[in-house]
Amino acid sequence: QEGEEVLRPMSTEAATEVYFAFTMPESDVTLYAASATNTIDETSGFTLSFEMDEELSVIGYSQEEKYSAFYGYMVREPGYRIDKMEYHTNLDGADVWHAFSPSDYAFDHNYFGFYLRSYTFDYATEVTIRVEGKHVGTKKITYVDGDKVKSYFALREFAMGKRKDGKPCFLLNGKPYFMTGLLDQGYWPDGIYTPPNDEAYVYDIRLAKRMGFNTLRKHIKVESMRFYYHCDRLGMIVWQDIVNGGGKYKSFWTMVAPTIKINIKDGEANYRRLAREDETGRKLFEKEMTETVEQLYNCPCIALWTVFNEAWGQFDSQKMTQKLLELDDTRLVDSTSGWYDQGAPVRSIHRYILPFRMPKRDSRHVVLSEYGGYSMKVPGHVFNEKKTFGYLVYSDKDKMNAAIEKLLRKQILPAVEQGLCAAIYTQLSDVENEQNGLVTYDRKVVKADEEVFAVANALMCSAVTDED
Repeated sequence: QEGEEVLRPMSTEAATEVYFAFTMPESDVTLYAASATNTIDETSGFTLSFEMDEELSVIGYSQEEKYSAFYGYMVREPGYRIDKMEYHTNLDGADVWHAFSPSDYAFDHNYFGFYLRSYTFDYATEVTIRVEGKHVGTKKITYVDGDKVKSYFALREFAMGKRKDGKPCFLLNGKPYFMTGLLDQGYWPDGIYTPPNDEAYVYDIRLAKRMGFNTLRKHIKVESMRFYYHCDRLGMIVWQDIVNGGGKYKSFWTMVAPTIKINIKDGEANYRRLAREDETGRKLFEKEMTETVEQLYNCPCIALWTVFNEAWGQFDSQKMTQKLLELDDTRLVDSTSGWYDQGAPVRSIHRYILPFRMPKRDSRHVVLSEYGGYSMKVPGHVFNEKKTFGYLVYSDKDKMNAAIEKLLRKQILPAVEQGLCAAIYTQLSDVENEQNGLVTYDRKVVKADEEVFAVANALMCSAVTDED
């Protein structure tokens, strides 16, 4: 049977053999690697053991192709099955695979067999699952059909650190890395939240890359898994917002007060002001935050979670941030994006119209998580010909791009040199009445000068990474 020569049972107990073959997927970036070390983990009755074998030949592939592989066996207690899986990777060669959350049901016609029903792998491993078992009180049965799942993982690490000059920065794989991105709300005119086809995701990602952006901030939306797959494949970092919710927002507290630099605490005393009086709603936010993190945990592209945006339903942000870190401590966290700063390690600022300057006497990692928003209507390519929303509105493409270039060179680049860790321009595309995208809502007209952004983004990144 497939893999029989290299998969030898570790014991005579009923077991499931899981064979992993790691391959390098087609990609614009060399982010993916195949590596593993011995690791044992015990979770709810499952014993997992994996062994690295660099020389192991992979059945079905030519000998000329280079692959690494390792195999493992899972010995289970009756009555359980694995319902979810996570990849845990780091650059020191620690765990590359971990199983969790077993759920009930494992029997089929009294056969002592083991089944994997669902995966959070969505993500180049090829996994062959062979089931060995025995009929109760009679003869041993081997299930040779097995299931097969193709997936992938990435060895990469996001962290906070310092540049050689001592200024704060984000790190990718231990090296200073400036994240320059676009706000991406994921709207299309024909499907609203649903793209017209799979290529629509690819178009947006490639457009951003052409302009020199390396990050998309997925704003108040959880996308289809296809979006994250394409970001992984094409090499695009994602900042993922948690969807906020709450009651009816009070414009004074979500717009006016922060603009005049009023800062309030987000604990119980201000639940009413921030539309979070409802206890059920607060519990629902925690539940949905957990589900979001578990759903997207295995997506290598995600570098940062945004917990609250602009005080929308904000509450107990320190507590919520700690809960998120308990779910996933491998990524960065923007606790309160925009305003009502509660002292988290990442200070997150939104700045429109008014000039941006780096805050003084603040040693934290500062990100400009929204800026820009320059707007121009393109007749025939808008959602509503009678309404236009933008922070600075232009009627001429050249004037708009000249203003954008001035903003980038006079405000953003100096801030990067002073220690700004990331910047997110608003926004990728027009969204209904918001006409401040770099491309129209229908993706037919690119309003931005691609060269202006490409040059500026290259300068931002080199200011952080080219320090010698």
